[in-house]
Order: sequence, then structure tokens, then C-alpha cells
Amino acid sequence: MDSMDFLQRCQDCERALLPSDIIFPRPGQIWETLHDCEVHVQKRMIGTRGPMFGLNANLKQGERVLILPLAHTKPLQIIFQPLRYDELHQTIASGSLSYELSLMTARVISGFGPSTGYFIELFKLVQDVV
Repeated sequence: MDSMDFLQRCQDCERALLPSDIIFPRPGQIWETLHDCEVHVQKRMIGTRGPMFGLNANLKQGERVLILPLAHTKPLQIIFQPLRYDELHQTIASGSLSYELSLMTARVISGFGPSTGYFIELFKLVQDVV
């Protein structure tokens, strides 16, 4: 077993622990924050070869986000960007070429998890993909 196989098995195990009634976001959908929340920021900076993980950013209640392409139909992490991307760029990712936001999809182990919360707890679907 190599490291990629091990990682895949770990992710499959984590997916098996996700709640059975979860509604997974899909690329192109619009979701909205239920209340003020904190999200992870990944920036692409000038002069760097890859993404840089920045500090967390705050989104206000009612902020709408677009779900970006996901690596799996049952993703463990949701990647998204605010619909007000350009307007929030300076506030969220000052000095970067571009940015993406992310959160873990859902809690898999009670009492353990990120301090920022989970996507399915903090957002609601407002516009489905046609």
C-alpha cells in the first residue's frame, strides 16, 4: 500500500461516517450563510507556484456563495467563492491574485472537529443547478 492508497482508504472511511441524510452541495449551486460564520481561505499569491493557505475569513449572515468544482460526489470538503467575489477580494484575500473558500462538509465524529463549523450546519441551499 502506497501513501496515495492509504489516503484514499482514509477518505473512504471518513465518508462512511458521514450522516446518511446529508445533502451534498454540487458545483454551480448557490448556498447562503444562515448566520455570521468563519471559513478557511486559500489564496493564490503573486510569485508563488501553488496555493497558500491564509487565515480564516468571516462571512456575514445572508452571504451567498457559489459551489466550485468538487473532487468527489460525496466531498469531505466544500470549495466555494462568494457571489460578491470582487467586492470582498480586498477584505478576504488582500494582495492575492485569486482566492477560494472552504469548509469541511459535515461532522463525522461527535465532539471532534474544526473550530469554524461545518458547511451543512452553516449554509442553506437557495438555488439549485438547472
